[in-house]
Amino acid sequence: MLSSTAVVRWLPGVALGIAVVLLARSRRGRSVVPWLIAATIGGFHLGLAIAGVDRATAVERGWLLGGFEGQALWQPDVLGMISDADWGAVFGQTGAIVTVIALAVISLMIKVHAMDQATGEDLDVDRELTVAGLSTALAAPGGGMPGYMHFAQTLLMRKLAGPHRGPALVAVLLAGGVLAMGSSVLSLVPTSLIGGLLVYLGANLLVKWLWDTRNRLSAGDYMLVAGAGASVILFGFLPAIALGTVVAIVLFVVRYSRVDAIRHSYTLEVFRSTIERPPLQDRALEELGHQVVVLEVHGFLFFGTAHRVFDDPRLNPSTGDIRYVIFDMARVTGVDSSTSMALAKLARRGRARGFDVLVAGLPENGAELNSELASGDLPVQEFPTLDEAVEWCEDRLLETRRAEATDNQDLAQMLTGMLDSGPMAASVLAKFERVELEAGQVVIEHGTETPGMFFIESGSLTAQLETAGGETVRLRTMQRGTLIGEISLYLGGATTADVVADGKATVRHLSAEQLSRMETEDPATAAAIHRLAARTLAGRVLHAERALRTLRD
Repeated sequence: MLSSTAVVRWLPGVALGIAVVLLARSRRGRSVVPWLIAATIGGFHLGLAIAGVDRATAVERGWLLGGFEGQALWQPDVLGMISDADWGAVFGQTGAIVTVIALAVISLMIKVHAMDQATGEDLDVDRELTVAGLSTALAAPGGGMPGYMHFAQTLLMRKLAGPHRGPALVAVLLAGGVLAMGSSVLSLVPTSLIGGLLVYLGANLLVKWLWDTRNRLSAGDYMLVAGAGASVILFGFLPAIALGTVVAIVLFVVRYSRVDAIRHSYTLEVFRSTIERPPLQDRALEELGHQVVVLEVHGFLFFGTAHRVFDDPRLNPSTGDIRYVIFDMARVTGVDSSTSMALAKLARRGRARGFDVLVAGLPENGAELNSELASGDLPVQEFPTLDEAVEWCEDRLLETRRAEATDNQDLAQMLTGMLDSGPMAASVLAKFERVELEAGQVVIEHGTETPGMFFIESGSLTAQLETAGGETVRLRTMQRGTLIGEISLYLGGATTADVVADGKATVRHLSAEQLSRMETEDPATAAAIHRLAARTLAGRVLHAERALRTLRD
């Protein structure tokens, strides 16, 4: 229980602190706070005078700060300090000195960014570093410590007086006066005022974290903040920090485990590789595409998320006839050891239920999983990219439809199916010039004027682009019955990619000039060619639109 004397000593400070908290929460009230502090000091000394209590008695009773000697605290003797210094010992601490400088700079930068958030202003880091450096250079001859920004005192000044320099100048003059004239000047300050400011700092933090955040934080976060405060009171600061760190880690693991690590999911009905295949094969993949499921995984895979990913209900064969499951891990930032165990479990279960597991784009920092895949310990196939994995699955699906996979139709038969007319197909084919290509031969060169359009009669051609880093990226590989070059022909201007023969190939070529003459001399055949080009473009747009809609949903 507090005695009546203690209550009398504490009550003014508590009342002052609460009053400052209430005033500081409004703009108008902030301007009153400095006057309230000055009035507190003046009123206290006026009360002592009226009661006939001298300053020595007030200091003895603990009403004023006391116990300070009257001599100046700063008695500079720069030359004496330099001559008396043991420079061997100073240079022996070079490492420690450099560490102090680095920590001072890092601390200042952290505090500047923290002050940005606390005040809502954009502080100039270069300017703050310059001011800190100049202040340190000025303080060093007098034995001063490195200059820095005091976060708590700056916020206190900001709360009490706003963005004005007056309070800061008063603080500087007061500190300078104490250094020059001695600390006895502090004996004029009532202890209740110091106590009131301490009450303000503590109460302001409680109001800010326990009251102001009650509607901004979730229930779990709010309980964490409240628990941290209670832990400081019950166990002390350092144990509370340790306990708060452990609780925060546990909450992070629990919450991150609830995040769906599967970014998108789709089948090959809507998503294809960059291989453009003959019409019969394309239709076969339309029918069989549901047998391949692609799951795009993102984030960090650990024990909290890996098992949820590999136990996803979309992998239940009862929902469809699944033959292959592809995990696209290009957006995975890392994996832990539990990922390989969960993946192995899914792969073994898949083999028993009739589907294979493929992994594409595994990150380089998934070292353990990479090594297990490389050693063959996991029954999983790995591919560098999703496109290669999808292409492999397409080839396996087409093997079940041998007629579509072999697709022995010649170009005339393909055109007949596209145009629904044998004579018109023959007329169109007669307009194209037959060209034999060798492996690696460039058909269309990037940046040149379009040479016209081409029908692939046999073999395959690849459209590719060289990146700024010198890497060649495959854009699309086109097989028999595919029309290429129509976009550049219609849009005009320079071509946008290189088109190269993958091996020996045969193409039919029609130049832009020939097509232009044909529109006048044989408009019916020209219209059929335009229909073929429109059909090709429509098919590509349809596939792209399906994939885009799936990814967007």
